[in-house]
Amino acid sequence: MQSEVSILLEPSQWPGPAFAAHWGRPEPWRALGHRQRLRVLCLAASSHHASSLEAALAYSGVGLTRAVLEAAAGAGDLAAFQRLLAEGCEADSNMNSATVLAARHGQLHVLQWVYHDSDPRLCLRQMFRWSRDALAVAACAGGRRHVLTWLECGMPPQAAPIAPTAPGVAAAPEQRVQQLQSAAPAERDSALMAGRSAARCQELFDRMVKAAAEGGHAAILAHLLEGRPYAAYVTVWDQRKIWAVLEEVAGGASSAPMLQRCYERWAWQLGRTAGTRERASLLTAVMRGLGDWRGKADFLLARWAGAGAGAGVSAGAGQQAAAGQRPLTSSTRLVAQEVARSMVARAQEVACSWRVAARHADFLDRWLYIGLEAGGMPATWCTLTAYVTAGCGNVAALRGLLDRWSHMCRGVPPLRAVVELAAQAGHVGVLELLLQRYGRGVLRHLTLTQVHDAAREPQGLAALPRLLELWEQGAPEALAAEAGGQEREPEHERQLQANADAEEEEEMGEEEEMEMWDRIMRHVAVAGADVSLLQQLYDVYGAAVQLDDVAEGGSEEALAWAVETLRQEAEDEQVPVVKLNRFWNLVMGGNLAAAAWLWDAGLVAATPAVPAQAGAAGAPSSRTLPHPAEYFAKLRKPGSARASSSAVGAAAYADGGGTFSVGTDKLVNCVRLWAARRRQQCGSAVATAAGGVAATAMHPHEGAAADSDVDIGGGREAAAAVAAAHFAAAALGSAGGQPREQRAGCSKGATAAAEDWRRLMSLAYAHDPELPPHQWLWLWRLEAEERAAVQASGGTA
Repeated sequence: MQSEVSILLEPSQWPGPAFAAHWGRPEPWRALGHRQRLRVLCLAASSHHASSLEAALAYSGVGLTRAVLEAAAGAGDLAAFQRLLAEGCEADSNMNSATVLAARHGQLHVLQWVYHDSDPRLCLRQMFRWSRDALAVAACAGGRRHVLTWLECGMPPQAAPIAPTAPGVAAAPEQRVQQLQSAAPAERDSALMAGRSAARCQELFDRMVKAAAEGGHAAILAHLLEGRPYAAYVTVWDQRKIWAVLEEVAGGASSAPMLQRCYERWAWQLGRTAGTRERASLLTAVMRGLGDWRGKADFLLARWAGAGAGAGVSAGAGQQAAAGQRPLTSSTRLVAQEVARSMVARAQEVACSWRVAARHADFLDRWLYIGLEAGGMPATWCTLTAYVTAGCGNVAALRGLLDRWSHMCRGVPPLRAVVELAAQAGHVGVLELLLQRYGRGVLRHLTLTQVHDAAREPQGLAALPRLLELWEQGAPEALAAEAGGQEREPEHERQLQANADAEEEEEMGEEEEMEMWDRIMRHVAVAGADVSLLQQLYDVYGAAVQLDDVAEGGSEEALAWAVETLRQEAEDEQVPVVKLNRFWNLVMGGNLAAAAWLWDAGLVAATPAVPAQAGAAGAPSSRTLPHPAEYFAKLRKPGSARASSSAVGAAAYADGGGTFSVGTDKLVNCVRLWAARRRQQCGSAVATAAGGVAATAMHPHEGAAADSDVDIGGGREAAAAVAAAHFAAAALGSAGGQPREQRAGCSKGATAAAEDWRRLMSLAYAHDPELPPHQWLWLWRLEAEERAAVQASGGTA
């Protein structure tokens, strides 16, 4: 889930006011499952529209995973990036993903803020695992010369801001490059490669070249290959490495002139090593890659046929081929035949490459370009093409292949395998093509197992309703009813019969079939299926409804439907409830909306400390949410206690000792829901008191704990010391602490609130790994807001 990042690349087209008005209320969110809610939140985080982000934060009901922060970083929305940090958004990542996305998309101002402008107490560089290597490779992959130049210059602070032309778009990168180069010209040759061994420098350079080549970024590639800072790293390449680089250029989004320039640069070094295997590998890279594949192929074939560099890449070669004119001469045809035969012999070896190429709309043209010039398409090519186009859902390429099958291929199309591959991946378009071409008979190969496999795929949820219709049309009863009516072409009938005779379907038993439907229901429920699909699976196919499955990824509407369905099934019996452990697992997984809905509906198993009080589904419950410490206390490891001198550390061990580890994001999700429920209980008092506290929280380096001289970046003990000071103040009933003689008026409510927060902070202290500083500041702000609300209400909130 956390790897799913939705970035709005055109924020200027974002309907900000309309989004905030529509999504700034709870009703629209109730129809969205967990994944959909997270996606909308990520889009709002990258929208450069503060009101949209606030609306999504208020009503999305999902945990703030690092995908949300990555969306803001990639879009260059620095204000949203800072806001999310202030909200305790998960930021830890072993892959440096937030800063890497910022570098790849050219968001230099985000990188500069993280590196220079943030409060040192936040330790953002450490938290994001700042890596010059990863950022340099990302800048090359995205073609962001100004980011690469900044790294080469030693990552200086921004001298003067350059106004962007549109939100989220780095304005005038050429100006940034010139500005950075003029600011530190003497450091450019050494800053990026400084402080590392020659082997590490070479490794980084090779990765940068690979990234720029695959992205087709000519300017950066020329800078790396021809620029003075990197000359030494190019000269050590041997022939094997040169071939590898050429494959990266050939298979990337590069132009034909770029490939020609690189090839001619190293032609003298390659000498006679351009054997059939090397040629086939290079041409395979061209055929599967991006950019002007036809122009690159024209150049390579002409070069290998002895036309030499003078042949070059004619400006109209690609257009001639597209119009049906073959630009290949008799000599180049011999080369094409040689390379094609080699590719056929290595069909299984290059299969993975062709699966990548099969996603291109002109995939069939790429096959024909080589295959026809090689004297025909062998059957192995046809079969492999049918497989990969069906598996990738390339309807146009598969249609073209089937049109030419009788002329180019032997035997009949492997319809059975094509149906299986398309159905398993949820590619309904391929099945529609086969249905149109061969009639319902082809659907006899569509099995319930394939429908189940499709339900597990990302695109399967949207395809499943139509896939179910096609499965029903392929049932034996439906085919028998149609058998006497429609006539098919003799050739199509022969192909269907050949596939039908190849292998008999193994019939599924009734019990096994019901288990399969139950598994399909589980997959789509967890994926966030809407009520109509859940209803169809339940009413038509008898799939069982499991409340736990719907709660894991479903919407509030789906939960309401599931509860009502289970109530009708149970009649006078009690509706199944979710166990308390399962409830906390839902919260840790980030589906806060579903967990809150279940709690309000009284559908979470009560504990002795929390009396059961079930109400109508969706109606607010008067039960108080259990303290997270009650659940996480079970996960502590008694033998792992650490010595501690801080007040919070001592309290942590007094509460049970030891540490526990569930993932920082999981712990924070539990705290987030617990704190949100307390805010609801305190009502308007919190909203009023939060104004002064939250106003400074928009920028993490201001406000929260700013009056403290403790460096929160110093680690667990320092962070806990800051928190302990505020706990003491909360227990006294004032922010600064009152004299002992004035404490008699401290209310019971204030004391209870202080104790709850003390337990929470000791829980956070006991987590391993420790919470990052920005989340400690977030916790302090939540506690300060509630403390102020309790004081404002006279201790009764």
